[in-house]
Amino acid sequence: MTYSPHFIENKRREAWALGVQHRELLLAEYMTTFGLHERPLLKDIVDDVIEEVQGARLLEGVLPLDTYGQTEMVNGSPEITINNRIAKIPGVKDAAGIAYITRWHESFHVAHDLAIGPKAPGISQLAFPGLEQSAPNLIVCRPHAIEGPSNLGNEFMAENAGIAAAIAYSDLERCEEFQEFLRMVARGGDLGGTGLYLLYKAGEFIGANPSALIGYLEKRGNYSLVQQDGKTRLFANPQMDIRLD
Repeated sequence: MTYSPHFIENKRREAWALGVQHRELLLAEYMTTFGLHERPLLKDIVDDVIEEVQGARLLEGVLPLDTYGQTEMVNGSPEITINNRIAKIPGVKDAAGIAYITRWHESFHVAHDLAIGPKAPGISQLAFPGLEQSAPNLIVCRPHAIEGPSNLGNEFMAENAGIAAAIAYSDLERCEEFQEFLRMVARGGDLGGTGLYLLYKAGEFIGANPSALIGYLEKRGNYSLVQQDGKTRLFANPQMDIRLD
């Protein structure tokens, strides 16, 4: 089955919304459980959220070099494995940042494909017409977004929802470089190398690989990336609301 670009874009945005909701549900339960009154940075608590709130076992282990992480049921309980060889995967520049986003990707699989953990009332899986959505025993996640016509469904949802869950505006707004980036966006026009540098620093601050942050904001329409003279140029769209949540 072939889907139109408009249909895929709508489903991507649904996945983003579902990812944000997934993160906020888990975070609210985490803060209540541990009596926190100030919101922590996600990168500091994601492991505890997965293990203490979702009840999943989180491991690092050797996986194939086309895989960031996987989720499976082991003796009736969810088990997430993060590939400890991510740095060896061709093209990877920020293994720690990718591992962070992979945690949220797999956390989403636990909640929505294995149906374990807190879930908002009335929220079901992001289904695509004509695709089977049964909960698998093993979910293998590939190193790049899977968006081909035959691969929409669970993996498309987790890929986009995981990024949205990992990148919270409440984390970004604590970053001085991101605040400077917002001031540049408000002025509009070509942000040059400085804009990209500030986004790289913002990605590092929140724990996410910068390319994921840059790609996420571009897909949301906050700016356009243009290749000119062998360089990547970033043109801001000051009319877009950059608040992610």
